[in-house]
Amino acid sequence: MADKIEWVKKIKGIIQSKGGSVKSSNTPEGGSMRQSHSDGSLDTMARRPADPEEELRWMSQEVRGYVEAVLNSLAANVPKAIVLCQVEKAKEDMLNQLYSSISSQSNARIEELLQEDHNAKRRREKAQKQSTLLSKLTRQLSVHDNRAAAASYSDDTSGPEDQ
Repeated sequence: MADKIEWVKKIKGIIQSKGGSVKSSNTPEGGSMRQSHSDGSLDTMARRPADPEEELRWMSQEVRGYVEAVLNSLAANVPKAIVLCQVEKAKEDMLNQLYSSISSQSNARIEELLQEDHNAKRRREKAQKQSTLLSKLTRQLSVHDNRAAAASYSDDTSGPEDQ
C-alpha cells in the first residue's frame, strides 16, 4: 500500500509540473477535477475515486488511452514518412548515377548527345512548314468566303426591280 501511495504522489507531482491539476485527497467528495483525456481535451469529473487503487486504475486507463492515440497517429503517419524517405533516396541515387554517367563521357560525346536528332529536326521543320501553309490557306479561304458572302448579299439586295 505504501508503494501505491508513493506512486500516486509521484504521478501527481509530474502532472502538476506539466501544468495539469490534480484534486487533493483532503478535498470533499463530489468536487470537480480537471481530467485530461488522451485526445488532449479537458473534462470535469463529477467524482474522484477515494481509494488509491481506484485512482491508479483511472490513471492507467488515461495512460492507455493516450498510448493508443499515439500508436494510431504513428500508424497513420510513419508509413507515409517511410515511403517519402524511400522516394527521396531513390531520386538522389538516380541523380548521382546520372551525374557519374555523364561525367565519365568525353566532351565531344556530351556535345553529340546534346545535338538534336537529324530525323527529329527534319520532321519538326516539315511540321512547321505545313502549319505555315495551312495558316495561309485558312486566311485565303476566309477572305474568299467573305467576298462570296458580300457578293451574295449585294445580289439579294438588288432584287427584281433592278433587273
